[in-house]
Amino acid sequence: MIKFSSKAVFWVLVLVGGFGFIIFSSVSRNNVSDVENPSSSSLAMVSPTISPANSSGIVSKITKIVSPSPTPNDDESFKGIPNQGLVQTSVPKEQIIGPATCRLEGSINFISEDLYESKGAKIVYNNVDSPARLIFWKTTPDDGVLKIGPNIFSGLPLPNGEREIGVSIEKAASAKSYTLTASVTYGETDERDVEKIKEASCFGIITVTMP
Repeated sequence: MIKFSSKAVFWVLVLVGGFGFIIFSSVSRNNVSDVENPSSSSLAMVSPTISPANSSGIVSKITKIVSPSPTPNDDESFKGIPNQGLVQTSVPKEQIIGPATCRLEGSINFISEDLYESKGAKIVYNNVDSPARLIFWKTTPDDGVLKIGPNIFSGLPLPNGEREIGVSIEKAASAKSYTLTASVTYGETDERDVEKIKEASCFGIITVTMP
């Protein structure tokens, strides 16, 4: 029978404990290393996703607005607004506070013979007493190239309002630009209650640039 001395047993226990401590320390270091330096696959699981819609800025676009050149035979811009609810047989006298006045604003730039860009080209008017009143247009040079409208107040708001200008090219132009002027008619009653038709020139001009 083998007998072990107490001293031998003590050293055996010390050796076993030492090996156990070494193994435990090694395992602990590996776990700490994994926590401090996670793998790329772990990061991919918790990494937030950034949407391109959120990261990119909003870019606004400015679009040039152009209009087809109207045809005088069938385009309402040469006649007035096609809203018969606005047509009046006459304007009450109390709404007329003086002679008719008008002014022209804006410009027109033709891109091609049948396409133009309007930059606020319109006629603004006040104290027009009847839808039967007329708008007379004059072009400089006066060579019959341009057709302009509207040319009557029928269908337009009265006695005050405004209307965009319609322009078409009738034939080959003799100039690179034209100047538009206008005048409007209105009625004025004298002391004998007789109406006289008068004409008022519009302030301002509209420049038309040819293609």
